[in-house]
Amino acid sequence: MAYIPEVSEQQADATLRRLYDQIRQEFGFVPHFWQAQGSRPDVVEASLQLWRTLYQQGVLPRELKEKIGLVVSAANSDSYCIRTHMELLRRMGVSEDISQQLVLDHEATDAPENEKALFRFAKKLTLTPFEVKEADVSELRRQGWDNAAILETALVVSHFNFLNRLATALGVVPEAV
Repeated sequence: MAYIPEVSEQQADATLRRLYDQIRQEFGFVPHFWQAQGSRPDVVEASLQLWRTLYQQGVLPRELKEKIGLVVSAANSDSYCIRTHMELLRRMGVSEDISQQLVLDHEATDAPENEKALFRFAKKLTLTPFEVKEADVSELRRQGWDNAAILETALVVSHFNFLNRLATALGVVPEAV
């Protein structure tokens, strides 16, 4: 049970119900994370718009963004986001074995080296943000990533750190999906 009472779909007013319908279209279900924010439909709407901007647009494929988010969530030991985003990756066709490997040791995955470089950057930015230097960004360029991809990676990493902190603060529990 979340620390803040969730607003269920049955309790939602017309505005929130419309947003929940949009969330269901995007994710296939309405995660507890969104329901725990239901007392602020304006925040739910803004968060949904930010999510669409970051994950449905840009230069990096959505699947790669979700994998980066999984690495961040693992670094933060956020069991809610780990489980939820493993489910989202499963729905995208990524095997549970690959997702588990990203959680346990992203360096041991079969991912291309340029993706592993993004995972290393994501973990460093998460765990030791003040140690990120120009050399880290230069390494991403050396791996073939352009400025747009690097910016997008930093946005996804930062957003997942926010999501992890919020999920922890709200005390949301994983869905049984």
